[in-house]
Amino acid sequence: MLDIGSNKVREIPIALVHFLPNLVQLTLVNNDIEKLPNLLGLHTNIKYLTVEGNPLKTIRRAVIEKGTEAILAYLKDKFVENRDDVVEEWALQREKVADDYTNQDYSYQKQNYAGG
Repeated sequence: MLDIGSNKVREIPIALVHFLPNLVQLTLVNNDIEKLPNLLGLHTNIKYLTVEGNPLKTIRRAVIEKGTEAILAYLKDKFVENRDDVVEEWALQREKVADDYTNQDYSYQKQNYAGG
C-alpha cells in the first residue's frame, strides 16, 4: 500500500510502477497530478487506485468515476511499448547506487565474518 495523498505531487514516475510490482493499493488523492503513467495499466496487482482531487487532463471524469478497473483499462489501452515503459534515468542511477552499496556491504560482511 502506498498513500501519497495531499502532498502536492505533480508527477508519478514510471519507476514507481517498475519498482513496486507487489503494490496493491495506490492512493494519489488531492495532489497536482495531470497525467498518470500508462504503464500503470499493466500493473497486475493493483486492486485499489484512488485519484480524486487531481487535475488529470488525460482521463475523462466519467472514466475516473467508474473506479480502479476502468482507470487501469484506460491506461492499458493507451500504453505504447518502448515509450511508456522506459524507466527514468535518475531512477536507474539510484538503483545502481543501491545495488553497488548492497554488494559492497555484502563483500565486507563476507570478508570479515568468513575469516577472509
